[in-house]
Amino acid sequence: MSDLLNRLVEMHGSAFKNYVMEEATGSPKGYLLFLIDGTSMNSIGGLNAKLTDGCVVALMPPVGGG
Repeated sequence: MSDLLNRLVEMHGSAFKNYVMEEATGSPKGYLLFLIDGTSMNSIGGLNAKLTDGCVVALMPPVGGG
């Protein structure tokens, strides 16, 4: 997963990096939800989660309302 995020930062630049990553730690921001084939990245290894060919990765921003 970390390789994918690094590649996305290369492709989309600082705006993407600033939105997704904590500046101080380089970790994904805690309020964003990263799903790998519908499962939270945090429950399957975090940044060390292995991606397989054809898997679907989703980045979900916070949602609020009532």
